[in-house]
Amino acid sequence: QAEPWFERSARAGHIPAMVEHAINLRASPVPQDAITAREWAGRAAQQGSAEGMYQLAQLLDAGQGGPRDAAGARVWYERAANDRLAEAAFQAGMMWADGGGGEQDDETAREWLRIAAESGYAPAQGQYGLMMYQGRGGATDIEMAAHWFSRGARGGDAESQFLYAFTLARGEGAPQDLEMAYRWTLLASIDHLGAPVH
Repeated sequence: QAEPWFERSARAGHIPAMVEHAINLRASPVPQDAITAREWAGRAAQQGSAEGMYQLAQLLDAGQGGPRDAAGARVWYERAANDRLAEAAFQAGMMWADGGGGEQDDETAREWLRIAAESGYAPAQGQYGLMMYQGRGGATDIEMAAHWFSRGARGGDAESQFLYAFTLARGEGAPQDLEMAYRWTLLASIDHLGAPVH
């Protein structure tokens, strides 16, 4: 029953309502609703909403509501990240790391991941640690990599939990502890909703 009110508020110019309306339309099983979702996310983004920018970037990245536009997605992820949205900084970093939507640059990727990691976003903490572990985009730092793996693991990110278990098992960047490594591996095998992680 809330959705019609979001739409009415969005049409009246309320920017957070535009974002919520776009999110609801994006989740709709009707394919045409994704087109409208992209329009509303775009309106919110153009009016300076960081969440609107992020939603638009996701729609562009996934090709929902129109053709896929990875380059456009990267631009909007970065704009949202510049407005302190950690999830957007993470996505921007991953796109730079993989070369999605433009050139590949480990140094830029590492910087975006650092911003997201320092903002407390657990998936970014694990990926930032992995850049350090592999020496991508800067110096190799095994101890700091283990530190970031640990933070991401404690934040509930399954990949960070696996990476932290790996470092504990090998004794890299942290004292070797096979029992704790096993515990973190078990935690990594199931996500926060109880579904198996492959």
